Amino acid sequence: MRIKSSLVLACVLSAFAAQARAQTVAQVSSFKGTQASTFVVFGPTVICADGSVGTANGFGFISGSESISHSPGSPKSISNGGFIEIFDYSDSCTGTFIGFGIAGLSGGYTAPNHNLESAALSGSTFVQDLDTGASYPISVDLVFTANDPLQTSRGTTVSHDYPGYTVVVNRGASSFRDAGVTGTITINGLEPDASYSSTAINSNTSGQTTVYQK
Repeated sequence: MRIKSSLVLACVLSAFAAQARAQTVAQVSSFKGTQASTFVVFGPTVICADGSVGTANGFGFISGSESISHSPGSPKSISNGGFIEIFDYSDSCTGTFIGFGIAGLSGGYTAPNHNLESAALSGSTFVQDLDTGASYPISVDLVFTANDPLQTSRGTTVSHDYPGYTVVVNRGASSFRDAGVTGTITINGLEPDASYSSTAINSNTSGQTTVYQK
């Protein structure tokens, strides 16, 4: 019985090890200072340029911060700006498809006050699909508004699984408030429906977002 249990444990550990080896790091972003961030699900609908109703699907992670560095992508360092990651996005109006896209937004980040009541991120840039090299215009105009009391944390880790990728967000010790998001995101000239989750406004902290390719 002990031999059989040991074999089962060895198989389980081997499976976990194989899964870890199967995931490679596709992108890393580091943040310092205050931060406002959210996960987004796009769709199911979008209004096409001719006024008809089309379909849209996809996922994303959007973060504004006082200091951002990332690799790959350009510019490498961003002050008071934002970083955008788009996963498996498509729309039926233009035929746009983004497997894994990244975009750096210089400027446009409005930091929260000491009570972390609200923050904002706005501006326009281009999102580059790292799978194909294609670039598409993207604009964000988002307001983050706290909807829960101020809390403190020794550090948090949040992960989301998307087709082909896993996003892991690590934050150091900080004060934070859960928040809601209002505003718009426009991708390649269209504004798809968007819903938000795991939204937070953080005080001075350091953190890292890592995208793993499955």
